[in-house]
Formats: sequence, C-alpha cells, structure tokens
Amino acid sequence: MESKMRLIPSIFFFSIALLLIFSSCNNQDGNDAHSIEFALDNCKDMPLSTYASKIEYLPLETKRNSVMEAVSDVDTDGELLYTFCKYAPQKVYVFDMQGHFVNEIDKNGRGPGEYTSVLDFHLEKDLQKTYISLVTADARILSYNVDGDCVREVNLNLPKRSRITSSAYISNGRYAIVTTSYVIDREKRQTIADSRKLTIIDTTGKLLYEKVLAISKPTHKEYYDRGHFAYSYNGNLRMSTGMESRDSLMVFNDQMEVISNHIFDFGQLRPDINENGAQIIHRWNIETDSFIKFQVSASWESMTKIYPENRGKRGHTTSMYLDKETNELFTIPYNYDFSLDGFTNDIDQGVPFVPTFVSGNKMYQPVQAEKFIEYAHMSNSPKMKEIAATLTEESNPVLIVATLK
Repeated sequence: MESKMRLIPSIFFFSIALLLIFSSCNNQDGNDAHSIEFALDNCKDMPLSTYASKIEYLPLETKRNSVMEAVSDVDTDGELLYTFCKYAPQKVYVFDMQGHFVNEIDKNGRGPGEYTSVLDFHLEKDLQKTYISLVTADARILSYNVDGDCVREVNLNLPKRSRITSSAYISNGRYAIVTTSYVIDREKRQTIADSRKLTIIDTTGKLLYEKVLAISKPTHKEYYDRGHFAYSYNGNLRMSTGMESRDSLMVFNDQMEVISNHIFDFGQLRPDINENGAQIIHRWNIETDSFIKFQVSASWESMTKIYPENRGKRGHTTSMYLDKETNELFTIPYNYDFSLDGFTNDIDQGVPFVPTFVSGNKMYQPVQAEKFIEYAHMSNSPKMKEIAATLTEESNPVLIVATLK
C-alpha cells in the first residue's frame, strides 16, 4: 500500500507559523529554565541505584546470519527484542528476551519494499501487531513484520531541495517527520534561506498536522548546530527547537499542544558569541520516568570538572541529565579507567552504566564483545566475569540491561 504526502513550502506561511510557535513557547506556564554552565560545573558521581533496581547482562546470540557490526538502536515489544545496525549492510536483528536469535530483516536493494539507506528505525508496538518500520533517505516509511515481509510502504514525496532530518513513531499509528527545505535564489544560484517543518502522519500517509519550526538564513554553523529533532516518550512527542542563545525541548500532549518547555541557557557558552560554545546534540536524547539524558559538546576548558585530564583533545562530549523530581541538571565525571561517563554501578560493582536506549522500564547499554571482556576483567562483578568467559572477540555485542525503579 502506497500513500503520498506533499509538503509544499511557502515563505508567507513559514513566517506566520514561526511567530506563532515562538509566541506559544514564550507564554507557556510550564517553562523551566536550566543553565548549561551550571550543569557542566555541577559534576558529581551518581550511583546507578538512584534510578535502577537491577542489572543484567544479555549476550546476543552469534550465528552465521546474526553477526552485527554494532547496535545502533534497541527496542522491545515485551516478547521480542529488536536491534538495528546502521552500518552497511543495514539490518534489523530480532532476538527473544533471552538473547537467542530469531530472524533478520535485510531488505537492502532497489526493488519494492527495499532500501538503500536507512535514516531511522522505529517499532510500532502499541497496535494489534508489532511492525518494524524504517525511515529511508529517499523519503519512504517501510514497515515489516517479524518474518521480514514488507507489509506497508508510505511514500512521503518531499519537494525538491527537501530532506528528512529526524523522525519518531509517536503512538496510535502516528509518525512525526521533521524536514528541512532550502530556498534557492535562482539568479545568484545560492541558498538564501532554509526552513524546518514538523509533520504528523498516520500509517497510511494521511496528513494529520503540520507546523513550521523555523526559518533561517543559512550559514555553515547553522547547518550543523541548529537542527530540530523529535522523539517520543509515553506516546507523546518531544521536540527540540535549537536557538542561537539558548536551546529548548518542547513537550507535547496527545492533541499536539505544548504543555511544557525545558529551556537551556548557555550563558557565556552561547555558540553565537563564543567559538568554543556548547551545543546539545538532541539526536541522542533518551527519557525515563526519572530523568532526561542529553549529549552536550563543548571545549575542554568548559568541562574541566568532567575531564580533569585534557590529554590533547580540543573538544569533548559528555552526558547531561535532567532529574525530573528535583529539576536538577547535572553531569557525571569521566571515568578514565573504563573510558566512560556513566552511573557508578553500585548494584553489582560492574562497569559504569551509560543509558543509551530506553524501552518500557528497561535501559540498555550495548557493549562490543571485545570491550565487554576487557571491562569484565577490570570490574568486580562476578556476573560480568561469568558472561565474559563465554565470549570471544568475534561474538555479538552484549546488552547491559538496567531495570528502572
């Protein structure tokens, strides 16, 4: 089944919508302001037991047709575990909850139901049947069943000079698609503006909602630093709204109304006034009932508490957490022994836990087998050592699974 959606840019409507969205954000009663400078300075050890009650180690079975380069995404419907590998050839690997291999979805190709480049992996797990959906670089959503059959193909038919920058499966068969369109001066043969739009569609491609997020005069800096990214939590949409002097994360309800807005102020680390300014990399946001995790990049001079040893690097990236109960924004010191900036594993004295993916009440940290073996020897976790003894350097990655409180 193929449905078409046309996203036609209009400068007039872009301008009106831009005013509306920022007016809406600035008048939200639920605005919360957070200081990036404070978070980088508010660096402290955080025990894993603050948020988790249990830690497990799940080696993914290695078979001839299940060998993966790395784990780029993880999700589960409670019965099966789905992992996506973004490296060529891009595949989805399906395991049972004990890590035994079930099937692979490998549809690399140029025919119907096939893809040449995948941007995002999603799991439709709240409908009657679980479908694995892949958003492709040529603006399609391909959905597969567990057997690997393509059951649905939605063609977004984006206009020329448009591309997908982010996507999310929200809930109830709804997808959020963020696109960037470029306005060209034909006489000067150059880009004079770019616009970003949020579109909500259903699984047939029907347009449910759309809003312009921003219009800007493009510069090299804005192309790389000012993206808008979407993700879903508990069936509702989250949307970053990158700005020069501050960043923000909008929280939508089911009616697509902004019910709160987390604003992040960079202070003297503003990227428009400081060439070494900080930046939130929203593509790696994850959220639980207890916290929201962000990736932040900044100069080493801004992260001396996190990285007391520079070791010749000009810039650094770290994890930043917003505790939902205390509304505190904090960072965690870098562990040079394990080369990680994760929670201190006080549950079984294993490797520091870096929450990378969340599904339901589980947090996942994928670790390559070779690295897991190294970590096990360094740690005081009997269970890690037991699992490591069953691995070789050629084994599939191990998922460290922490159960949330």
